[in-house]
Amino acid sequence: MVLRVLVPVVVLGCEGVTVARGRDPARVEAAASALHGAGVPAVRVSDGAGASRLVVSPDRVGAAVEALTAGCTPGAEAPDAPSAPLLSAESDARSRRERVLSTRVAAALLSLPGVHRARVVVSLPAPAPFDADASPGPQALVVLLARGDLDEAERRARRVTLAAVPGLRGEALRVEIHPAPTAAPAALHAVGPFAVAAASARPLRLTLAALLTALAALSGALLRRTLRDAAGSR
Repeated sequence: MVLRVLVPVVVLGCEGVTVARGRDPARVEAAASALHGAGVPAVRVSDGAGASRLVVSPDRVGAAVEALTAGCTPGAEAPDAPSAPLLSAESDARSRRERVLSTRVAAALLSLPGVHRARVVVSLPAPAPFDADASPGPQALVVLLARGDLDEAERRARRVTLAAVPGLRGEALRVEIHPAPTAAPAALHAVGPFAVAAASARPLRLTLAALLTALAALSGALLRRTLRDAAGSR
């Protein structure tokens, strides 16, 4: 399932967050079924290019990501050999879950207004073997390139990330936001009295040449007619 969405939509009267996107109807349907099974209302939106998006309200992002992540972490992938180290299998599953969470949170952040790029790294520490309460909670790093109100973009990013990563606390979330670079203005080329982009210079020259040719032909025709009329009046 490809997770790159840039346009927020309105869900149930408020701005929604995209949690999944894809072109394969079967995979989109599987994701929708996972959300339905978790009791998360989702709206399916067509992109008009053969792709569909699943959008949920901002307060259900955490439950949606949890449902979709659980579906992407099959426990059957653990080694079958009795001698396979259990800790290694648990570490692999945790790393896979970190990657899935990071990808889905980044996709959700890209749907926020003004966000042009998003990089998310979620870390899920291994639980302490004898004292679960002593285990550190999850941590997350978010790096954004955004335009507009950067403070508002940071507040929205923190809200979405905290809702999307189960157990993540505010002090364990680091958000870095930087202004997105503006596109450099295209170089202009002078064509007579006009200044145009490089891609438009040659078509404009051809158009002006055609107009000058037509004007010269019209002037010649008028001149010949004037001379003929003057000769006939003598």
